[in-house]
Amino acid sequence: MLDLSLALTSFSILWILLTVLLMIPPIYWGLSERIQRRGQVIGLLLLFWALFQSTLSLNRWYMDRNAGWFHHAYPYFLMFIVLMLLFFTPRGKEFVKNIHPKWLLLPQWTRICWILIAWLLSNALQLPSSIFLLGIGMEMIAIIPMIYLYFQLDKTPNALIRIAHSLALVVTVSEIILGYGSIPSQFQFWSILQPNYAFQHFPFSLIPSVIFPIYLFGNIHGILFPRVQTKA
Repeated sequence: MLDLSLALTSFSILWILLTVLLMIPPIYWGLSERIQRRGQVIGLLLLFWALFQSTLSLNRWYMDRNAGWFHHAYPYFLMFIVLMLLFFTPRGKEFVKNIHPKWLLLPQWTRICWILIAWLLSNALQLPSSIFLLGIGMEMIAIIPMIYLYFQLDKTPNALIRIAHSLALVVTVSEIILGYGSIPSQFQFWSILQPNYAFQHFPFSLIPSVIFPIYLFGNIHGILFPRVQTKA
């Protein structure tokens, strides 16, 4: 673990748990009984994945600078495969379209915590501020529409909903790419003078492997299914 304050580490763990748990209501309150029954299973799978990633981090899995590129990048590839299966296969699409788009905005609110944690990590020289391609303020620009949409989703045109989610998607994808590229390894290509030590250590290693996939899931869902699709 990094030499950071206990308060920051504890707050980060609580933030990660909160973000994972906030994925349960959108599924549990889904638009079909089949989806609702799967809510607890999905929550347990997310908690298991977070526990698995925590175990790897605590055993210094991500600290091997001489390992191949896939050693650090496999969570990203697994995330990509899972998202593709969910949104672009018939069974996956049938599942995700029955998740209520309004409740799926709830995990997006925790971006506020990410902004604070990222700022503190950057000040402690454990996270390069340059992973925010256009500045950390872009995260704030991404979160404000998410809060607005939660209260005004029914009155907001589909085009604006898609634009808001597209903006958040671009912000998160850029953070994933630049965050991975700044991890100290033989494949580092970004922020050489201030490497990304945070993503190698618990609990911050769960940001790219657990938190970012949750954000991306909500954004892709909002782009493809901005409205309630069915009441079946």
